[in-house]
Amino acid sequence: MLRVDAVNPSDRGERIGAVAACAAALALFLPFVWPLASGRVFQGDDLGRFHLPTRHFYAQCLANGDDYRWHPGLFCGVYLHGEGQAGMDHPLHRLLFATLPLAAAFQIELAIGYPLMFAGMGLWLRRLGLRSDASFFGAMVFTFSAFMFLRYVHMNAIEVTAHLPWLLLGIEILARPRSDREAAWAGCGIAILTASQGLLGYPQYLGFCVVVEVLYATLRFRWSAGTWLRWAIAKGLGLLAAGAQILPHADALAGSMRATPTRAFLGMNSLQPMNLARIVVPFAFRQGHYRADAVAAWPFHENVAYLGAVVPASLAWLWIRRRDLGRWRPMTIGAAGLLAASLALAMGSYSPLFRFYAAIPAARIVRAPSRYVVVAQMAAAVLCAVAFADLANMASRRIRLPRRSLRPLLAPIAASVAVGAALLLARDLRPAGFRADQIGVARDMAASAIWLALPCLVMALSARGWRAAPLALILLAAADSAVVAVAPILRHERTVDPADPAITGPAAPSSSRVISRVNEAAIGGTRLVEGYVAMTPRRHLDYTKPRVLQVASAGWDRADGGAWRALSLAPLPRARLVAHAAVSRDPGSDLERIDVGTTALVDAPLDLPAGPAGEATIVRDRPGDLVIQTKAGARRLLAVSESFHPGWGVEIDGQPAIPLRVNGDFLGCVIEAGRHDVRLRFDPSSSRVGRRLTMIGLAAIGLQLIGGLWRSRRPAREHERSGRWGSLTSGRRCDEIRPFPPDRGDERQGST
Repeated sequence: MLRVDAVNPSDRGERIGAVAACAAALALFLPFVWPLASGRVFQGDDLGRFHLPTRHFYAQCLANGDDYRWHPGLFCGVYLHGEGQAGMDHPLHRLLFATLPLAAAFQIELAIGYPLMFAGMGLWLRRLGLRSDASFFGAMVFTFSAFMFLRYVHMNAIEVTAHLPWLLLGIEILARPRSDREAAWAGCGIAILTASQGLLGYPQYLGFCVVVEVLYATLRFRWSAGTWLRWAIAKGLGLLAAGAQILPHADALAGSMRATPTRAFLGMNSLQPMNLARIVVPFAFRQGHYRADAVAAWPFHENVAYLGAVVPASLAWLWIRRRDLGRWRPMTIGAAGLLAASLALAMGSYSPLFRFYAAIPAARIVRAPSRYVVVAQMAAAVLCAVAFADLANMASRRIRLPRRSLRPLLAPIAASVAVGAALLLARDLRPAGFRADQIGVARDMAASAIWLALPCLVMALSARGWRAAPLALILLAAADSAVVAVAPILRHERTVDPADPAITGPAAPSSSRVISRVNEAAIGGTRLVEGYVAMTPRRHLDYTKPRVLQVASAGWDRADGGAWRALSLAPLPRARLVAHAAVSRDPGSDLERIDVGTTALVDAPLDLPAGPAGEATIVRDRPGDLVIQTKAGARRLLAVSESFHPGWGVEIDGQPAIPLRVNGDFLGCVIEAGRHDVRLRFDPSSSRVGRRLTMIGLAAIGLQLIGGLWRSRRPAREHERSGRWGSLTSGRRCDEIRPFPPDRGDERQGST
C-alpha cells in the first residue's frame, strides 16, 4: 500500500483539485434537483408557457394509448410532433414520461443535461492529455456558466448541447485511436449521439454542435481522408437514425410561419452589443442585461454575454505564456478565434456580418443569433482549462516568473475599470437612445473590478510560487457561477405542482374552444384557438374576427386573464353537415359575406343537392383520431373545426375518402346520403417514413459496429500498438503526460 508521504505532490494536488472541481459542480447542480423532493417543478418562462403543457399532454397520451403527434388543444389542432421541442420519439423521454409521475419526469429531463455535459467535457479534455483537475475545471466553466444555467428555460437546448463534449471525445478517439476496436466504438458512439440530438428536436443547437465538430475535426484529422470518411459515415447514419424527428420537423417547418422568414425575424433576439460589457463588468446592469427597447427584469437568457470571471484572467495568462504553450498552441489559437467569431455572430443584426449570415439557406429557418454564445462559452472553457493546466503545473513545482512578466494580468482589471467608468459617464450624459435607467451605480462598477481582480490575483500568486492557487481558482469559479447564475434563478424562479388548477386558470364554461395564448390552460383540458409554439402554423384566417372565431367553434374569451366572457357570436358545432359549398380563393374575406351556419368555403366546386343539412355527432374524440356518425338525406359536406393538415386521412364506413380543406383552415370531407361512420385519423407520411428511416439507421449503425469489431480482431499494426497520439500528446498515452512541463530555464528560476 502506497504511503501518503510517498505520493508525488503534483499528483496529490491534481487529485485534490479534481475532487474539488467535482464537488463544486455537485453543489451548483443541487438547486436543479431539490424540487424533486416535493413533487414540484420549475415553471419560469418557456418551462411553464410551453414545456410543461406539452409534457403533460405527452404523458397523458402515453398513459391512455393515444397518438401524441397531434395536439387538439393548441391552434385548433397542431402537428406537435413536427414542432419537435418535446422530443417525443426520444427513448429517454418515452421512458421518463411513461414510467414516472409528471413532476419527477419533467424535473429529471430539465436537470439531466448538466451532469452529462460536465462528465463529457471532463473526459474529452482528459483524453487530450490535460491534468484531471484542469479537465474538470474546464468542464465546470462550460457546464455551469451563466449562459448554460440561464438557458435552463430551454431544457431541450441543454439536452442537445450536453452531447457536444461526447461528440468531440468521439472525434478525438477517431483521430488517435489506441486500437481498431476503440475506433469502431467511437464511430458507433458518434452515430448514436447524433441520432439522440436529432430526436430531441432542436435543429438550431444541433447546427451549433455540427459547426464545432467540423472545426475540431479539421484541427485533428487534417488531411486524413479515411478518418474524414469514417466520421462522415457516422454522422450520416446518426442523422438517418434521427429521421423519426427530422422529417416531421421539416414537414412542420414547411407549413409554418418560419418557412418564409423576414429579415426582422432572423435578427430577433440578437445580442445587444452593450451586453458585451458584462465580459469585464459583471454587475454593469441593474436587471442583469441591457435592452434598447424595454426593461425586462427576468428572464434575460437571450442577452447573456458573461463568460465567467476566470475567462479574462485566463486569456491574460495564456498571453503571458504564449511562447511556452508548445503542442497546445494551435488549439489555443483556434479556441481564441472561435470565441471572437461566435461573439461577433451572436450580435446578429447589430453586426455587419449579419447580411452574409442571413443569406445562408440553413440559417434562414432559425432566429435568436444571441445563442451563438454557446459556442463562445465552449471555446472559453477550453482556454480556461489550458491556462489552469499550465498554472497548476507551475504551482506544483513552485516555479516563479519575473514580476514584470505578469503585467498582462492587469489588463482585465484595467478593462473593467475603463468600461465601468464609460458606462457611468454615459449614464450621466444620457446620449440619445441610451437607456441610462438600466446602468448600475458606481458601487456595482467597483464590485465588478474587484470581482475580476480576484482570479488575476490568484494567478499572480501562483506565478510567485503559491501552491494553493489552483484550488483557489476552482472555488472562485464556483462562487462566480453561484452569484451570477444560480442566485438570480433561485431569486426569480418558483416551483409549482403540475396538478394544481391554479396554474391553468379557471376551466372554460363549456366544451367550445377559447381565446387564450396561455398554453397552461390546455393542462386542464381547455382547447385554444391559438397558443405558443416555435413552429407557429401558417393560417389563412384572421382569428381576431368574430365570424372566424365562430367557425373555429370558439365561444369564450379570457384575454385579460380574469373571468371568462362569452363571445358575441355563438360557436358553431365542432362537427356539422352543410348543404351548400362555395368556392373561394380568399376565405378570410369571403367568410364575412356568407351565412357560415349553412355554407362552407372550399377550394373546388362540389355537387351538393338542396335540402336539409342533416346531423353529425362526434362519438370518439381522441388526439388525432375522430369518429363522427352522420345522417343525411342527400350528398353533404362534413365540416370539422379541426385544423387542416395533409397528414389527415379519412375513412367512411371503412373505405378511404379524400380529406378537403374547408373554410380556409379547417378539415372536412364529402359524404353520401344515409347513415355513415366517418373516421378522421392523423397519420402524416413524414412521421411514417421518418420512423422507417430511424429503424434503417439503427440497423446500419449496428452493422457498422459489428463490422468494425470484426476487423479489429486482426493483428494490430506496430504503430497502433505503440499508440497514435500526434502533436497534442507527442505519442504518449494521455494518462502518462503532464502538459506544459517547465523548461530548464524555468527550473533554474524556481525555488523548491
